[in-house]
Amino acid sequence: MPSSIHLPPGLPCIPAWPPAVPTPADLRGLVRRIAIHDREAFADLYDALSVQLLESVRSSVPDRRRAVAIASAVFVEVWSLARFHANPDTDVVAWLSDIAARRTADRRQVADVNTPAEIADRRPETSRRQLWWAAVADSYDRQADLALAALLVRRVYPGSRSLKSQ
Repeated sequence: MPSSIHLPPGLPCIPAWPPAVPTPADLRGLVRRIAIHDREAFADLYDALSVQLLESVRSSVPDRRRAVAIASAVFVEVWSLARFHANPDTDVVAWLSDIAARRTADRRQVADVNTPAEIADRRPETSRRQLWWAAVADSYDRQADLALAALLVRRVYPGSRSLKSQ
């Protein structure tokens, strides 16, 4: 029985499943590469930590849609702030967990008071304010999802066109 599989030339390499668990040093290396806007490193960090982060957020946010939005926003924030966290002492998992906890608390402040029954029980000016914040939160969720999708566009295979050429 052969110990390895040989693919015909020209086929993309299929990564092993399940993927190897990155070490803290590997994660710090990815953050350093993200700090210089390496999208492949960002996609690798997303692949390595997105499931773990989503499970963590879901433990405190039962609504899957909101949990996914929070996790998406965390990764968009990581892209934006990586240059400030690229030092050798960064605990990447703790950093992402801290961002997620803050975003969860912020989102809960908006979400907890935005059920239609609660809004109807309040004075009209409070209801308008709460509806406005709910709309802002929903808009932000959509923007975070779009930004994350744009950041995860990667790996153009031979023979395919890049997004810039379309």
